[in-house]
Amino acid sequence: MNVWPVIHRELRAEARHTFNYWLRVLGASVLLLIVGIMMLDQQANAAKLGANLFGKLNTALFIAIWVLVPLLQ
Repeated sequence: MNVWPVIHRELRAEARHTFNYWLRVLGASVLLLIVGIMMLDQQANAAKLGANLFGKLNTALFIAIWVLVPLLQ
């Protein structure tokens, strides 16, 4: 039995809800804001910028996991 058409249909149905649309817009906006804030104070070459960005994104992911996972329980 092929379940991909069912999964595809359900994802399309959920994507049509206005709440989900605005939730995706909000999530993308917050991510852009965070990256913008992280990059504002940078005055280094590309290698240092990449390493610094990776470190900050790693820290943000670590904090998000510790905050969001207990909320999902």
